[in-house]
Amino acid sequence: MASARLHANPALTEALKPGAWSWDITQDCVVGDARLAKLFGMTEAALLAGVPLKAMLDRIHPEDRAAIESSIRRSVGLADEYFASYRVLAGRDVRWLHASGRCFAPNGTRPGLHVGVAIDVTGFKALGQKEGLHDISENLDRIAQLCLNAHAIAADLGDPSLIELTKPLLYRIGALIGAAIQKDVTSAQK
Repeated sequence: MASARLHANPALTEALKPGAWSWDITQDCVVGDARLAKLFGMTEAALLAGVPLKAMLDRIHPEDRAAIESSIRRSVGLADEYFASYRVLAGRDVRWLHASGRCFAPNGTRPGLHVGVAIDVTGFKALGQKEGLHDISENLDRIAQLCLNAHAIAADLGDPSLIELTKPLLYRIGALIGAAIQKDVTSAQK
């Protein structure tokens, strides 16, 4: 059973811990916690001290990088939320991350701070494929990507009402993915 395999693998449970970041846009300094450093294959000391955004982007899979850069620009340009799924190259490892964040513009000024979290869903994807859950995880990923695309298009159109309509979809997909993962983790702890 898929949940039994998840429970038996502490690495999958560990992977579910989110990594957090804070990007000072004006100083171009990304600071992250130890978990984010691990997800991106960076040293904890470097990320705690802060690195330029480019150092993080360079770790994103080349096929995903342009889309992520575009999503970040939209988030900053609109001082809005950020949702993305992408691959990260951490040494020899390729990890799938789901990330969400928000860009803040204090008192309507230029955006100055972007904060968020990322979670490693590589093991969940692998487990789903191995245990015949491939269709479920693939469908959730496809729906998430469609929702992200709809959000991006609404942002490009600059229509606040369309942007607001896409947010519940993104939250719901995130909740479904999180619930599927959490259900297996909670069952393992019983």
